Amino acid sequence: MHNETFQNSEITIDEYLVSDLAFDRLFPAHLSRHSHRHWTPIQVARRATRFLAVGKNAHILDVGAGLGKFCMAGAFKAPRAQFTGVEQRDNLVKHGNRVIRQLGLPNAKLVKGDFRDMDFSEYTGVYFYNSFYENLDDEQCQIDHDIERSVVLYHLYSDHLFQCLKSMRKGTRLVTYWSLADEIPADYELFETDFDGNLRCWIKNS
Repeated sequence: MHNETFQNSEITIDEYLVSDLAFDRLFPAHLSRHSHRHWTPIQVARRATRFLAVGKNAHILDVGAGLGKFCMAGAFKAPRAQFTGVEQRDNLVKHGNRVIRQLGLPNAKLVKGDFRDMDFSEYTGVYFYNSFYENLDDEQCQIDHDIERSVVLYHLYSDHLFQCLKSMRKGTRLVTYWSLADEIPADYELFETDFDGNLRCWIKNS
């Protein structure tokens, strides 16, 4: 389905997943206006996917997936890998899964929920675009007022992700983008960086 064209559009599905501006057109303006701050840039997603989607059974978890932009771009670039995004906001999950269906990406999905309820042992890799930072940021940078936010939650979330990552098997791959590194255990070795050091690729070595 990747080469088909959306009805009433001159942009092909391929183009939606190589251009941030084209991707934003898939969503209502009140959601796409957050793109520059909260949704992973396409080129960052493609770079992260190259590192994460290795092996025959790659299954990657996006923690705090938003609209699922990373999952969609990753699923398009690595069709043999599976991408799952977990997101608290129901409206983002519904809009994201609608577009996933429109784009014909069977290897991507969003689930509504708290990442603390996820079983990390199912995944070979994790992507994290510091979705916890919204708990520290000011009002102008918040997506909406639909979820609770606090400094206490930032630390609770970071501590829990730390424990989840620590429990994963040796060889697990992790990509962080704009992370403060509070959630990264010492047994993850920094393998490489990109985008002025804001994207970091890690491998669990023990």
